[in-house]
Amino acid sequence: HDFWLSVLTPRVWKTLHMLVYVAYALVIGHVALGLMQAERGLLGAAMLGAGAALVIGLHLAAAARERRLDREPTPRAEWVSVCRVDEIAENRAKVAMVGRERVAVFRYDGRLSCVSNVCRHQNGPLGEGKIIDGCITCPWHGYQYRPDTGASPPPFDDKVPTYNIAVENGQVLVDPRPNPPGTLVMPIPDHAATPALEDPTPFYVGYAPRTDPPLARHTRLAVAGIGLVSAGTVLLSALTQPQFVQASFDYGHPLPVHGRLTAHPYPTLEVMENGRTARYLLAGSGKHGATLAAAAYDGRAVEVLGTLIHRGNSSMLEVVSIQASGSDSSIRAPLAQLEIGRFTLTGEIVDGKCWLGVMNPGEGKTHLDCAVRCVSGGLPPMLVVRDSAGTERHLLLTDAGGAPMSRSILPLVGRPVSVTGMVLREGDLLFIRAEPSAVRLLSQ
Repeated sequence: HDFWLSVLTPRVWKTLHMLVYVAYALVIGHVALGLMQAERGLLGAAMLGAGAALVIGLHLAAAARERRLDREPTPRAEWVSVCRVDEIAENRAKVAMVGRERVAVFRYDGRLSCVSNVCRHQNGPLGEGKIIDGCITCPWHGYQYRPDTGASPPPFDDKVPTYNIAVENGQVLVDPRPNPPGTLVMPIPDHAATPALEDPTPFYVGYAPRTDPPLARHTRLAVAGIGLVSAGTVLLSALTQPQFVQASFDYGHPLPVHGRLTAHPYPTLEVMENGRTARYLLAGSGKHGATLAAAAYDGRAVEVLGTLIHRGNSSMLEVVSIQASGSDSSIRAPLAQLEIGRFTLTGEIVDGKCWLGVMNPGEGKTHLDCAVRCVSGGLPPMLVVRDSAGTERHLLLTDAGGAPMSRSILPLVGRPVSVTGMVLREGDLLFIRAEPSAVRLLSQ
């Protein structure tokens, strides 16, 4: 820290320090704006706007207050009159603009000294500090300087400029020409008729043995208040969040499943469960389909070792391995496809793996990039549609000949679309066969 502070100078170091807040704001904005893409209510936007208005408002209020200090007093000849002696509390300072720089005039032990108001650490306001153990103590991080030399006590070697000072008719005058940092300027008597009063404002730095009781009480109340507001905000946000769907991914717990494998258009496994034929869609690991792994076993009885992905009445297996298991008489003849009719349906194209349970939610703008990568990796695309009552259906999307859908639809994945094609039922699976040109982006 000291190395870069000395190499970059305090001004550059402070600029870098302040840019951290810009980065923080960008992170908050990135997460919040991404989250709100999946929100249908206004609570998230209202919370973000209120938080931004509060933070920006506090900064503007602080800037307005500080701006008053930047008005330079009227000079008397070559010296600048900054305040009256009796305006300065004991062991405290009066801040004023002198020579276009802020200076701090400290009053202590019946004497006056003047130094630059800018701490060498991170440009903290020395004039808001206090003299402790004979040293000016910065209120930000407790850096200390002797008021007569502007130098830190040994072994520290930080230094701030000092200023020549005088008192005329109870008025404090400051020479606007700063002395080199660390220059000794003998303190002058304050010539006050009455002793200076102690400033009752609490002051605390981290290494102080104890803090003022009023400040401690104020801090405890502030922390408790902030905690309650934070807890309430979190609770309100949680209560207004849309509920996740009932979906699961048994990660790390693969199980063997016996059945007959069908490789086209998308790999599925037909099994007998409770006297009926059930279908498992098959997927590869990560963002990969299972087409290559399943191709050699098309129409054969197999044992698939896979991890179950489940949503509602639909299931998928993330394949760990496939091996032939001989004939299996429990599997009936291949399921016939039943044409239901030609329809134009509106909804969203999702990747089957994430939507069925690997990600929750596995749809919408927040999942768009992932869905595109998954579909391009060979995972089955699904058209998810909902009617006015909220009833949900998902249809495997193929081209008009029943083959896997063309990659030309990738720019439409994760977006509102309309699809015109033939809807078919095959067991418990629904398909929609459509030309790529029949998949169209909707404006909303």
